Amino acid sequence: SLLGKYMPLHQKSLALTYPGNIPDDFFRHYLRAYIDGDGTIGISKSQRVVHGRKKYYFTTRLRILGTKDFLTGLTKAIDRLIGIAPVKVQPKGKERVWYIEYHGKSADAILEEVYRDAEFFIERKFRVWRYIKENPHELPKIFGKPDGRLNHRAKTGTL
Repeated sequence: SLLGKYMPLHQKSLALTYPGNIPDDFFRHYLRAYIDGDGTIGISKSQRVVHGRKKYYFTTRLRILGTKDFLTGLTKAIDRLIGIAPVKVQPKGKERVWYIEYHGKSADAILEEVYRDAEFFIERKFRVWRYIKENPHELPKIFGKPDGRLNHRAKTGTL
């Protein structure tokens, strides 16, 4: 199959490595499809100390799951083709799954690129990202509350 040309189709969760043969022109489409399958878009909560006081702010969080080898290659491709520096590949609990996370401007830059002129994508993930981008004043109010479950709201049509 065409997909099999670029990645293994069996035991992907254990054997997936980053395919070095994806043409640069197709990378954003490949990344969008991968995020649609093994990515999550949500809200990130960060803090800074400003004038001696903690200030919280809320931004986009993009989390992508995969094998360590695959994600290491993916972070390098994102750096080379989108200009976002590689992030640390981290283990997810005790599972044999790894993840990477991009936050704030980095997450938004990646998502801007993958959704630019896109015709095919999972609509609910796109809606979650647009909501976060368009409603920054709402994020502190909904974070950690039922209304902050944006993926669930998108699935149920209430976003």
